[in-house]
Amino acid sequence: MKNSRHNSTLLENQSSAHFKVFSIYIRHLSEMQKQDWVNHIQQVLSTGTIFTHKTCEDNKTHFLFATDVFRRLNHMVTIHIEPTEFGKACLYVTIAPTKGYLEFTMRREDNPVQIIDTIANQTDITTVSLRGCGTVINALFTVVDWAIHNGWYVEKTFMNTLTQTLSSQQKQRNTTLNVVILKGSNIGSI
Repeated sequence: MKNSRHNSTLLENQSSAHFKVFSIYIRHLSEMQKQDWVNHIQQVLSTGTIFTHKTCEDNKTHFLFATDVFRRLNHMVTIHIEPTEFGKACLYVTIAPTKGYLEFTMRREDNPVQIIDTIANQTDITTVSLRGCGTVINALFTVVDWAIHNGWYVEKTFMNTLTQTLSSQQKQRNTTLNVVILKGSNIGSI
């Protein structure tokens, strides 16, 4: 009986100590600036480990800005936002240590064949985001047509409006389309 009571007290002390360390860790992370986050994320990714983090802090911008640095470096970045019982949105981020993501904002002067060549020649790329506005959407569909007939599939699409105020103070509204494609399985590997 005495031994059982000792183990219970020891467990409570260990739990209490763990909680204190955890709360210090959270307070430390909430004070981090963008560059602190970039350094921390890079340290984790450099070991080949997937970076994951959840934050319910009021200020999520430094963390999100740092996350975007890795998205622009072609890392796969997944973001989820979910409610909590405390009435605060919780941000979940996962960043893969390998680069498998490309993003294209297509412009009038872009040649869709060159974009197709870029995608086709990078075998480690598994996700491509294509964005076009106005008549450039036709060029975007040239890339999508090639992709969906060559082992890729459309994961999601977003349609929006880009509003520009012209020098005459007239507003011009252009439709924007964002298409995210994912590489499917190689039929020879199934």
